[in-house]
Amino acid sequence: MTEADLILTLLLIAGFALLGALITLGNARQARAIRDLEEAWRDWAEADLRLKRERERRELRPPADPDGYLNRIARALAGREAARWERIPEGFRGDGMLLSPLPPEAVSERFPGVRIRALRVDASAFEDPWVAETLSLLLEGEPRPQRWRLYILEPRRMRGALARVWS
Repeated sequence: MTEADLILTLLLIAGFALLGALITLGNARQARAIRDLEEAWRDWAEADLRLKRERERRELRPPADPDGYLNRIARALAGREAARWERIPEGFRGDGMLLSPLPPEAVSERFPGVRIRALRVDASAFEDPWVAETLSLLLEGEPRPQRWRLYILEPRRMRGALARVWS
């Protein structure tokens, strides 16, 4: 092996090392650019989604048939309907059911002597993603509550000798 072959071998090794370093730096720069693009795209998508949600919220109108809408919620959650719903300060009441934004403790205080079973109204359970906002529009309340529950109101059963007398 001559001196020229040794220099040529060293130049080739140095060239391949330089090429590998340049490719590595280029890949790192490209990965950073892709991450920046992904972050910019995600920010844009979130802002766009917020704008669309706000536009949809502003265009939201109460349903033309409030009883039918409330019955659809009651049917989906409890499997039953009310003949008629009436608006009360606590929310909407109909045939042993109460649809209200109040927590269970407040409902049990306002309706003593009644056994209460609470079912959470969740937008994912309905075809209407704006169920909480629609119920708030029906209630015409401000501020608009985001959590609603369907309460099944059942009379407490009497026990003992008194129950035998009344049955």
